[in-house]
Parts: sequence; structure tokens; C-alpha cells
Amino acid sequence: MDQIKISADVRSEIHQLAGVALDRLAGSSFPLLNETQILEDDECFVKALDPEWNEPNTNIAEPLELTRKEDESVASLLYAVSDAIRSTGRLSLEDVKNKNHTFYAVVAETKSDDKVVFIKRQRGFKVATKGRIFTRYADGLQKLEEPIFGLAYDFDLMIYQNILYVWNVDNYFALFSDVEELQKAVPAFIGEIIGRITISVAPSALAYLALSAAGSTRRAQQVRRISKSEWLHLITAKSLGEALKEVDASAHGIAIGDNNVCFDEKDVELFLNTVEQRIYRGKFDGMTRQSQAHKTI
Repeated sequence: MDQIKISADVRSEIHQLAGVALDRLAGSSFPLLNETQILEDDECFVKALDPEWNEPNTNIAEPLELTRKEDESVASLLYAVSDAIRSTGRLSLEDVKNKNHTFYAVVAETKSDDKVVFIKRQRGFKVATKGRIFTRYADGLQKLEEPIFGLAYDFDLMIYQNILYVWNVDNYFALFSDVEELQKAVPAFIGEIIGRITISVAPSALAYLALSAAGSTRRAQQVRRISKSEWLHLITAKSLGEALKEVDASAHGIAIGDNNVCFDEKDVELFLNTVEQRIYRGKFDGMTRQSQAHKTI
């Protein structure tokens, strides 16, 4: 990780974006991390990086629990940022073009010389105007077929005084979770689900579940979330059948017997979303909907 030279107007814009983030934080409350919870504009997840940290603000929740691997990743990020700040080197335009950057960090200082680090996961972008694509480097413009760097109008994370603030949960896990370890744990997560629900799942359906989670990080995360759910013991043949009434039976092949359920590969997503209580029917139009996130009231 190293520094990159930017033009003066971009620097001014970054300062404005940092100000917006700090203003948002100043009026925020801090709920516990939940991978599926929708964050309101006045909410932000929080993680204490210092185990001795004791924040007197009662609005701040208990520190988030991270795996050891995630803690190591956060520590590596902090080291990389500190190393970049100390460095006198600068990334050249060719460096930026030729490297696959995972994220970028904006570092600012407060009046008391405290460091504030804003982090954004970088996914690539395109900006086109009248058929021409440009990017800015230092104080000049250069035409490129593929723009190399985009400045987003929000941040995923912020680090300030040994506290990690999280605005984007998906990007947080993408940066800090151990995907390989997550995939290895999928069979255990499925086993925990099957061991706690009170309906048998056909062996073929279990195989489809494992195959689906093995090929998708997001699906593996969903299986992990479900395995920790408190309501799994309430899933019976009857309750699952009632839940599936929200969906047109002709639209899926999930079959429920006296005390067993069977489904095909194409119905894995529906089964998991039903178990996770993401499927519901609109109270006014009767249309079946699937929520991407939730906020329990």
C-alpha cells in the first residue's frame, strides 16, 4: 500500500466527503453487528480495536466479535495505512493502472493530530462523457479505455482512536473475513441447521445445499447466519408448509411430507430464504416478496 498524488480539486472534494461522514457519525447510534440488518441513516456498527477500550457513551453497543483471522486482517490494514503515511514514495500512473487494488484509504488529521482513516472497497467503474472516457491523475487528464480509479461518494469503514466504524457490512466482510475458512465450515453450518430443525431434509437436498454454499461466498454467509438463528427449533413440517403458502406452489418444487422436506437445486435459494424468514406476501396487493435485509421492530 502506498500513496497516490491527486489533483487539488479532488483533494478538496475528499475533505468534503470526509466531513459528511464525520457529521453522520456525530449523530449516530451504534447497534450490534447484524449481517442482514438495514442500517438507518443515523446508525453505524462499531468495533473496538483496543481490547482495553471502554467507551462511556451508553449509545455504543458492546464491541463486535471478530474471528482471530478478522482481527489479524484489521491489524494488517492498520499497519499498511501507517506504512503508507510514513512512506515518501508515490504510486505512478502505471502502478495504479497495472495493479489490482482491493480498496483505497483516505487519511486525514484532526486539529489534535489524531489520524482518521476512511476506507472504501474498490470495485472498478466507468465514467463516459460524449463517448470519451477520462480519468484524472495529479493535475492532468488522460484519456483511457478503462478508467482506473473512482472516488465513491460514501465510505464503507472508518477508523478513529482505535475504533472501527462500519457502514457497509458486505464490504466489511469482503475485506476482513477468511473466505477459505468460511467455505470449510459450510458442512458444519449445515449440520447445525439440520440438527436443530424438527423436520428431516432429504439427502439429495442436503447435497444441493452444500454444493450451492460451496460455490458462493454470499450463500455460505447465509448458511452461517441461519445456523445461529434462535428459531430453528420452531421449523416443523407444518410451520414450513405454512411459510411456503406465501409462494405460489407452481413456482417451486419444494415437497413436504409428514416429517420430511425434499427440494431440487433450483429451490435451494427459496428454501434458505424461507427458513431465514425473508419471504412474505404484501398485505395490500397480495404479491410475494423477498427481502434482502431486515430491521426487526
